[in-house]
Amino acid sequence: MRMYSVRLLVQDFGTCFRFYRDIIGLAPVWGDESGPYADFRVGDETMLALFSRDLMSEAVGTADLPSAAREQDSFVVVLQVDDVDAAHKRLAEKGADFVNAPKDYPGWTIRAVHLRDPEGNLLEMFSPLGREHWTEEVEQKDRRTAAQDRSAANRWASPTGMPAASSAHFQRYVPIPTKGAVRSCHPAGLMGPEPRSWGLQIIAVADLLDGLDRIMF
Repeated sequence: MRMYSVRLLVQDFGTCFRFYRDIIGLAPVWGDESGPYADFRVGDETMLALFSRDLMSEAVGTADLPSAAREQDSFVVVLQVDDVDAAHKRLAEKGADFVNAPKDYPGWTIRAVHLRDPEGNLLEMFSPLGREHWTEEVEQKDRRTAAQDRSAANRWASPTGMPAASSAHFQRYVPIPTKGAVRSCHPAGLMGPEPRSWGLQIIAVADLLDGLDRIMF
């Protein structure tokens, strides 16, 4: 298990996206101001994410409350795990307060489960879904994001010919020591074909070579 991101649940997605991109100065690595999801890299391994508050409330059973109600969650601590079903079983046996059961979210590209800590703070544990389970909308946004990365790379090519901007869409996930071969994903995130060996939970950078969508480690 590792910390993946703090996900802020927002009502005005476009305004918040522009704030973190233009005012705070964080570079988005997935998504755009149209929403409903975006990742901003903070440091080497952690993301700050934005997500629609209304969509999150549907997943955790608070959609019947007004979107501005104090009872609505305003953030989620997101944890990446190898096997969300096994993690759910293990924590449930220890008495964890789950608000739902593990479920596939094709529009988020993950299988996830949600729970609360003793103070009511919301946590999410997720494992990736294979790309074949993505929705068409997410596939299209993924292709647009990759195209934007290529465009940025071309504008900022280094003297060696390798794009200096190749890190703009670089590894969004890091290895988790495990015997399994599971690669990570995230709501509306990026995922390549089914994982190979080494159990590396890494999503690669933008495709720097024609015909390659990602560089896999």
